[in-house]
Amino acid sequence: MGSLSKSLCLVSIIGSVAVVGGCGKKESETKSVLEQSAGTWVQACHATADGSSYIKQDVVISGDSLSLNQTYATDSTCETLLLEQKFVFAMTLGAAVSQPSGSTELTAKVTSLKITSHDDAVTTVYNNGGVCTSDGSTWTTGVERDLSSCDGVGNINQYTIISVDDTKSPAELWLGDCDQEGRDCSVPEKRPTQNQGTRFLKQ
Repeated sequence: MGSLSKSLCLVSIIGSVAVVGGCGKKESETKSVLEQSAGTWVQACHATADGSSYIKQDVVISGDSLSLNQTYATDSTCETLLLEQKFVFAMTLGAAVSQPSGSTELTAKVTSLKITSHDDAVTTVYNNGGVCTSDGSTWTTGVERDLSSCDGVGNINQYTIISVDDTKSPAELWLGDCDQEGRDCSVPEKRPTQNQGTRFLKQ
């Protein structure tokens, strides 16, 4: 994956949304978690962890598929765009997690990835980094690129934890935050274990 993973890390917090394989839960319990999390979940525009920009994230869960749209911007209303990333993950639920109560391990495997650079500086980073340019194609500001078939994309897996609190209105979906906990969501052994710092509200 090389330059692809390095370049994505410059502007992505994909580590905060991920999910794990396994068979540690009974089928009835697994269905319950999937049914609880089904639907559209949104997150208000907010500053990124490093404070360099702003991000808005939307999640749609249907069956074992999770779609994540990430919009990066220079302003607190997320209207002046820097970058848009559209991920589709195949999810597999794993074992129950003792803390936080009600959480479940999740593995998310990328099945589709589309990116649009809305900033010339970001476009330059992707072109200089050789992100999906081995076929001679280049990045152009404002033009969406489908990276699904690019080398290494199909091998991207994310490992985290998930929980749903449907006692609140609107309901809350929580995902482990690798950045906040100082972990590495790309490694199964380093998925978040306690901190679920990324909250989405049911739309």
